[in-house]
Amino acid sequence: MELLLFPTKPYLTVLRFFRTMRIVRIFKISRYFEGLFALGRALSASAGELLLLALMLATFVVLFSSLIYFTDNCDGDVSSGQCEEGPNQFNSVVAGFWWSLITMSTVGYGDYTPKTPLGKVVGGICALTGILVISLPFPLIITNFNKFMRSRATMSREYATIADGYGDDMPITFPNTRE
Repeated sequence: MELLLFPTKPYLTVLRFFRTMRIVRIFKISRYFEGLFALGRALSASAGELLLLALMLATFVVLFSSLIYFTDNCDGDVSSGQCEEGPNQFNSVVAGFWWSLITMSTVGYGDYTPKTPLGKVVGGICALTGILVISLPFPLIITNFNKFMRSRATMSREYATIADGYGDDMPITFPNTRE
């Protein structure tokens, strides 16, 4: 692994840098695909909604990290009947950040799991809240995408009718011509 990150010859580092930069070329493709361009415009038009999504997600991650820390604090006391097995995995609020973020995004790796019944209830509420919080801004982004695509279609239809000679039923008059 060390040879991959820190090669012994310095020119190999430069070569790897330029080989990695070839990935940037894929972004040039977006100018040839109208859908990718429209998606970029829709995302930039929805910057406020995306910022609100990030703010709400961060707020709920902190909230559920704190809740799981305080509700799932069993300290390995299996005899009390509160814990299923093993010690508490959430020994700080910061340790619960990963769990709450993964649970809210509905990935749920399973590397950290609540042990107490109350902790499992917090986990279920965290998952449901994540579904709601993450899904709410997407209709606004889709609406912006549809608006942009409709405006592009309207513009291309107007240019097509002028270029194809359609709409010639109206006489063209020039103000400074003699009859």
